[in-house]
Amino acid sequence: MNAMKELLTSLQNVYPYFIEGLPTLTVSPFGQRGEGKGRDEFIKNLFEEAERYGLKSQILKDGNVFSLITPAASPHTTEMIKINLNGQEVKIPAHLIVWWGKAGERIDFLSLSRMKKEEREKLIDLISSNIHAAWRVLYDSLPEQRYKNNVNEFLEIYGLVGHATEEERKNSGLSRGAQSNPEGHINICFHPYDKYRKQVERKGINAADFLKHTGVIDTILMNKFGDFFSQITGLIFNIPNLSVFLELKHASSKNQISIYEGLKLNFYEKPLQLNEALEFIAKIVGFYDQIYEDLKQGFENYWKNIGNENKKTEIIRQLKSSLVERLRQIGVTNLEMFDRQIDSLADMTFSFRPTYQQLTNWEKDEDIDESSQNIISRLKKRYEERRKRLKSMTDEEKNAFVDRVARFYGVDSIVAESLVLMIENQIADPADDWKNIKFTFPNQISLSWMIEEYEIGDNGEILVTKITVAPRFMTEKGVFEDIAGMKIDRPQGI
Repeated sequence: MNAMKELLTSLQNVYPYFIEGLPTLTVSPFGQRGEGKGRDEFIKNLFEEAERYGLKSQILKDGNVFSLITPAASPHTTEMIKINLNGQEVKIPAHLIVWWGKAGERIDFLSLSRMKKEEREKLIDLISSNIHAAWRVLYDSLPEQRYKNNVNEFLEIYGLVGHATEEERKNSGLSRGAQSNPEGHINICFHPYDKYRKQVERKGINAADFLKHTGVIDTILMNKFGDFFSQITGLIFNIPNLSVFLELKHASSKNQISIYEGLKLNFYEKPLQLNEALEFIAKIVGFYDQIYEDLKQGFENYWKNIGNENKKTEIIRQLKSSLVERLRQIGVTNLEMFDRQIDSLADMTFSFRPTYQQLTNWEKDEDIDESSQNIISRLKKRYEERRKRLKSMTDEEKNAFVDRVARFYGVDSIVAESLVLMIENQIADPADDWKNIKFTFPNQISLSWMIEEYEIGDNGEILVTKITVAPRFMTEKGVFEDIAGMKIDRPQGI
């Protein structure tokens, strides 16, 4: 695989959508982010906020695990709803967040997927109950009957997976992942897209916006392996009345640009209870988490032995064997039919280069042989020289450099600027710049998911008919950017 060629081709193919700028929805914040506070204080504030907004009855506990509901401090919608609070009408965002956790321990959705099923079910029951409660609060407050009549088009349930801590990012040079807040949470949000399309304005785009909104690695990944992922996702469950298919959507109009690649799971013949749907999502996350960790470990072993051809050959064989074993664990018997995809996935993994911090870590590893150490040290020095050169450039010199890159590769300036930004992220020293590293691979599996379609049962329960899951590699794009085809311009909240 020629990684550079595929990267530039994918970016160049979607660039025409952005020539007139990126549709941007400005959303005012509702509260302050808890950033910089310790976890205990952050959780304490969540409990206080739940009580303050009349949601005390939905502070649910089961032993040492809990779940609660708060309004979003940094909403994904411009809409507000009115609630009665101590006899007084109060406005809050039409966006509620269901949080969960454990006393003294962070549990995000990735952690949830790694739990034993019995332990996970306790939390999922609490989470499901609070999703229903948050949904009901929003439903009862919808401003027009037409929204109530088509509620699953406007009241949406979605979440993100993957958040690396500051320490993890500094130790690896890898990016955060899609999830901005480390605590486990799910969004229930009212999205009147008809109103949004009248509110958006096209704003100029820079390389960071372009890379975030396009998610170029996701495009490459799903174009190459989407059908493979569809097949094996279906095999994870191996149940009747489930269809899994790939969706690729690259489209633009005056007020939206949609760049989306993901998997859809349909349960039309037999809808799932909400807790069952969350269990399905957890199983998908858990399976691809194992695949991603195999690829990460294979990549690291390969580079630690970069100067030893025999060891590299063995490491490639071991990685492919590990991937085959993952397929065997979900009941795949005809493994030969996936040989080509496994070979190609391994090849893609080894086509990328490490971060500066990874090279720094490996250079200190006394178990690495001299030949590999020399290659790692030379590449690390090259990164340092390149970083120094780029940092020393004036704005005029940087623009001239981007223009030379654009002419060399035959791409538009924003595409060349995006390539330079990705290189800057790769060679950055996270000791100085970890917050700005957003376009390297994430430290852990990074995904988005959404309960895209659902029905309301006779007892008012949410019955899930369609789930979508999408990768988030080298981008922190949220679910809203996918479904609305817009950028949210807002100060950071929680």
